[in-house]
Amino acid sequence: MVLFTLLVLGGIIILAAGLFLWNRNILNEKNQLESHLKKLEEQNQELRHERDILLTRMVLAEAMTPEKQGSATENQTTEKSSEQAAQETADAEQSVPPAVTTTKAEDQNQVKLQPDSDPPGSGLSVAIEEFKLSVKSGNNSLRVQFKLKNTSPYSQHVSGHAIVVLKGEEIQQNQWVSLPGISLIDGKPTGRQQGNAFGISNFKIMRFTASKPHLPEKFQTASVYVFAQTGELLLEQDFPVKLLR
Repeated sequence: MVLFTLLVLGGIIILAAGLFLWNRNILNEKNQLESHLKKLEEQNQELRHERDILLTRMVLAEAMTPEKQGSATENQTTEKSSEQAAQETADAEQSVPPAVTTTKAEDQNQVKLQPDSDPPGSGLSVAIEEFKLSVKSGNNSLRVQFKLKNTSPYSQHVSGHAIVVLKGEEIQQNQWVSLPGISLIDGKPTGRQQGNAFGISNFKIMRFTASKPHLPEKFQTASVYVFAQTGELLLEQDFPVKLLR
């Protein structure tokens, strides 16, 4: 009986040791898989970011090509129109009164002014979610982050740039802080200055960094301006902020 008991105890100890080692191996494999999964997620995020940048560059290239073609066509048309106008003026000097020539000149000026008229709305729209503003005391820097979501009908691709402006009621407009740093007109960006670019079909996490402003406690509002590639203002939204010295 004593020998049998010793054999049973030995078997139980061996079984427990085997189970412990097996469980330990499973935990190690789990940790390795989690680490690998985390690396894959980071790579996937980087690839998405690179894809958005490439899409933005592609849209910019496509937008610049028609503009160049349109400018060349407009120059050719203007040259032809000027030659035709000179010929018609020379032919009409003998039979047409000066008032008619003046009317033609005015009509040509009106035709030249038409391309400078404001384009119609694009119909694109975006929304901002999860707005965050934080200050890192280590390097004395300011960080703004938010989720820019595409809300355009039929999931149209949206590309453009975004700008954040920190405002304060006790601070003059020329002392307001813009991220990235650009010149403001009446406390607002014009849309022609280049902010942080984006190109989205669904959403993108926008990040802005800058040095901590002087007298940060006097800034109470962060205004986000989102412009389309053409300079059209798609969204202007204010967020209350509280910065500490």
